[in-house]
Amino acid sequence: MDIMHAPGSRAAAATLLVMWRNEAVKAGIPEITKVANMFYGHLHGVINAMALGRNNGRAERLNGDIQELKTIGRGFKDVEHFRTTLLFFQFSPFLLVSVS
Repeated sequence: MDIMHAPGSRAAAATLLVMWRNEAVKAGIPEITKVANMFYGHLHGVINAMALGRNNGRAERLNGDIQELKTIGRGFKDVEHFRTTLLFFQFSPFLLVSVS
């Protein structure tokens, strides 16, 4: 049985993930041990991601778009114009309401 197909319970997924971590550490490869310990440190989040089948891809995409606009927008003379451009291209013209 593998971790991604654990029988419906978070406890079973946690058990399999901990067993995998222990085996990975036993292998004695420093890079694998580092990754295994990182997963173990984020055990709750990893299990939630597996159980819910969700990830932060949308947030990462939004962040990438903002970073790209920041790079493009280095020539903006004021923050309000940059904000307007960001809202227009990323969301919707209906969000162009002043936030004074």
